Amino acid sequence: MVVGLGNPGDSYARSRHNAGFIVADYLLQIIAPGSSFENSSKFEAEFYKKGDVIIVKPLGFMNKSGKIVARLARHYKMIPEQIFVGHDDLDIGIGEYKIQKATGPKDHKGLNSVIESLGNADFWRIRMGVDSRAGSRNIPPEAYVLQPMGEGEYLVLRKAIQKAVGELLKNYLNVNG
Repeated sequence: MVVGLGNPGDSYARSRHNAGFIVADYLLQIIAPGSSFENSSKFEAEFYKKGDVIIVKPLGFMNKSGKIVARLARHYKMIPEQIFVGHDDLDIGIGEYKIQKATGPKDHKGLNSVIESLGNADFWRIRMGVDSRAGSRNIPPEAYVLQPMGEGEYLVLRKAIQKAVGELLKNYLNVNG
């Protein structure tokens, strides 16, 4: 299961905090061109299933994503090691990413919610770097990630997401099974 963390609504669509949603959207575009997410009120999420892969965008706000992830994991009988969570990461510069298991930024409320709800931190992270503050740290992190990205910044993030999704498909996901 690949979960993209973000906040629902147009006002957040281009925010740094929605990097996980952008990962989910791009993955869907690659594995099922022309397809769209199904909206599930039962799971409070948009999701798409192909083979053994489920792509999820929780529709609750970031800080409550964990309950939705845990509910889907129970329903599909998944253990944490089968879950990949895409998210923004201020510990990594814009245009960079890391796919790592059981490690991530020091403080991310969406990830903390997933850890708490799963009762386990042993899931994969798709850590998308969103820090482009270039030495200026005057804006609190919570406010910074909710700001919309400029076009150049968005394009740099998209290129990193393309690389991350390529690595996911090559090394981790089985979309045919």
